[in-house]
Amino acid sequence: MKAPLLSNKAQLRKYKLDNDLLKRVKVSEEESKEFEQLLATKQRLPDGVFLSSPDEAWLGMLFYRVEKTNLTEDEIVEFMLMKQAEQIKSIKNNVESIKTRVTFFIVFFIILLVGAFLLTGLSH
Repeated sequence: MKAPLLSNKAQLRKYKLDNDLLKRVKVSEEESKEFEQLLATKQRLPDGVFLSSPDEAWLGMLFYRVEKTNLTEDEIVEFMLMKQAEQIKSIKNNVESIKTRVTFFIVFFIILLVGAFLLTGLSH
């Protein structure tokens, strides 16, 4: 089953949660029961309360709130720049790995062609 598409805001929140720029705070048992009733009667959750996705179930919380971490905006920007630098380095390493493999196979193919040419030339 294909995962539902997230809104831009939800994607940003998920990215920040995944990268510890925001933190999940579990709601109380009483609140959790209240929120389950809301969902059972097809009502909306209160603002700032979120339902865990199936792949987040391992966290042991069905409902949670989001709180900001103690990072400043400058630190968040710096963190994001560092993440981008890591991704660029990873892409560069992947390109180098592909170049190395392609070079190997080209050289291997040339050796095979030369060997085949020499074998057919020697047999005549």
